[in-house]
Amino acid sequence: MNTRAIFSGVSHRMTKTRLNLDPATLFGLVCGFGLLSAAIVLGGSPRSFVNAPSILLVIGGTFSVVTVSYSLAEVINTFRVVGKTIVWSSRDPSEAAVSVIKTAEIARRQGVLALQNHLDKMSDEPFLQKGLSLVVDGAPTAEIEEVLRRDLVAGVSNRLSIGGGGRRVDLGGSFVLTEHTAPRHFEGRTLKDLNIRQRAGLQVLLIRAASGAIRVPTADDRIAAGDRLVVAGPRDAVDGIARL
Repeated sequence: MNTRAIFSGVSHRMTKTRLNLDPATLFGLVCGFGLLSAAIVLGGSPRSFVNAPSILLVIGGTFSVVTVSYSLAEVINTFRVVGKTIVWSSRDPSEAAVSVIKTAEIARRQGVLALQNHLDKMSDEPFLQKGLSLVVDGAPTAEIEEVLRRDLVAGVSNRLSIGGGGRRVDLGGSFVLTEHTAPRHFEGRTLKDLNIRQRAGLQVLLIRAASGAIRVPTADDRIAAGDRLVVAGPRDAVDGIARL
């Protein structure tokens, strides 16, 4: 089997994305501006709807509060996040799975060192590229898992913190990722005691303490008051975490 041919197919599929449009959000925006325009027209005088001091107080004041509460980078990134509520890109999970399987096939047939000359083709997939680089370098499995887990958690934490508590990330299908304040009956118990992975299929990816410190949890981690849990799993189980 031709290794280069296989990998070129992998590279092509890895960068293939599709644009998604949320019609509900778009419809809501159009209706909102439409109703506002209709109210101005029916009111007879557009000036009655425009008050410069009020506009400066509301818009300027809100912007000032936001810039005080968040860093400049987060404020600028907000505009990109807002745009993604209407149009965003996504990748078909099945295509990504097939690409990873083909990559594994190369390693099985040619050895992991055969991947070394093709890593530059994965520049659009830095997470996968980093993992395979560690494999090619001969890093221990436990070390690779720990490094990738920390990178994943850092990315998840950053993505959730932009939207604040309660932000939800769709993982495809019926699976979601979100951040919840730990229910009161979780306090003082370890993840092993709670056993939510077996009971509800939920995975606790990280714990954000009340102080703001973030840690990757282990089975013996004990939940404290004020902890926020970043969990992934089926939508129904995530919504019902307080009832576990």
